[in-house]
Amino acid sequence: MLKRYIWLVWIFIAKPDLLSLLARVNTLHLVSVHISSFDTQEWLHLKSQSLENLIIEDCRGFRCLGIYTPQLKYLKVENSREEYNPSGLIEIDAPKLTSLVWKGYMYKDYIFSSPSSLVTVEVDTKINSVDEHEHLNTDSSMKMKMSMSMKLIPSPM
Repeated sequence: MLKRYIWLVWIFIAKPDLLSLLARVNTLHLVSVHISSFDTQEWLHLKSQSLENLIIEDCRGFRCLGIYTPQLKYLKVENSREEYNPSGLIEIDAPKLTSLVWKGYMYKDYIFSSPSSLVTVEVDTKINSVDEHEHLNTDSSMKMKMSMSMKLIPSPM
């Protein structure tokens, strides 16, 4: 089987162009990519029957990320940018996902539809704090206000 790998770095790409790449690759590595869209919901839905490895580092242009890939085995999401959106949502439906790496700033909500296949999970988070005047501050000595939920949905047998 032919393995196809695409690595996009520091570009602006339209959402339809990115989505058309997914049908043809096994590995997709996005670094500092700005995904342009006219979608007012700011959703990026990644659907692929062949994608096995997905790496997303410091990408912008979406607030919510949906990953629906039945063959995905490795997922890494790294967000070291401070201008992330803390109210964002990540939804993952990848029944063969065995390795998950999450680094950087956190989003508010995470939904995993099939977490039972996970073997390795690495989480290294950064959390912004909000001071008493509601100003964003990265000083870790400030009082933190954070709300995060993770919903694990068992897969049907």
